[in-house]
Amino acid sequence: MKNIFILFGCFIFLCTACEEKTEPVDLFMGTGVIDTVDQNAKKVLIEEFTGVRCVNCPEGSEKIETLLAIHGKRLVAVSIHAGFFASAFGEEEEFNIPEGDELLSLMGGEGSFPAACINRKIFEGESNQQSGQTAWSGYIEQELALPPSITLNIENTFDETSRQLGVKVSGDAAENISDALYLSVLITENNIVASQVTPSGTQADYTHKHVFRSILTNTTGDELAVNGLSKDETFEKNYSFTLPDHWVVENCKVIALVHLIGDKTDVLQVDEVGIIE
Repeated sequence: MKNIFILFGCFIFLCTACEEKTEPVDLFMGTGVIDTVDQNAKKVLIEEFTGVRCVNCPEGSEKIETLLAIHGKRLVAVSIHAGFFASAFGEEEEFNIPEGDELLSLMGGEGSFPAACINRKIFEGESNQQSGQTAWSGYIEQELALPPSITLNIENTFDETSRQLGVKVSGDAAENISDALYLSVLITENNIVASQVTPSGTQADYTHKHVFRSILTNTTGDELAVNGLSKDETFEKNYSFTLPDHWVVENCKVIALVHLIGDKTDVLQVDEVGIIE
């Protein structure tokens, strides 16, 4: 009888030990980033300098798509066609608008492409805001690890008949900020098919992504708070713009960034919203 009780006890133990446990579902991608991001989450801006005549630039663009797949909505990408390699082929549309060249000059001038700026920050060991693609992932990780000091919200309105866009950018400070702050508001367009030089030759049907189309503020940004912001202090700015007829509105996004200017041009927070969500 004693042996029966011992066997019965072992049976109960084994059943309990083998009971299926419900594990939490891992909703995170790559480095712990949910694709649906809280509005207050830290986000990072990557601005790629590129050109349709740059043979190595498609490799940089592919790298950015990989990083976007890892970080989801916590990474915002802009591809700025600027400099010597940006001149269009034949009668094709020019992507290198003057503001793109101004941004290139602001962030170190023309160098070796592909190059990108991560939050417009000069990282240790770099001579300016630009860095090569082998460094992008690490710099993004560094920036994502920082707590957000600004929250941002973008609200777009769009009239399909007039193609008039209205943009309201608002937000508040998550901490006391003593630096003068500036706001830049950009428009990008995705999936534009045009020529691109590649290692295999010129590809006529290359798909250009995150193309910098226009800036609604001054190129260096509009003054947002000359004396900084106190914690929980709010701000709001409004802009309007008429989209050209050939821009595909469904592929266009509004990007807003709060940043510094001067010796430091660091981006404190960035956000993007499709014109039509």
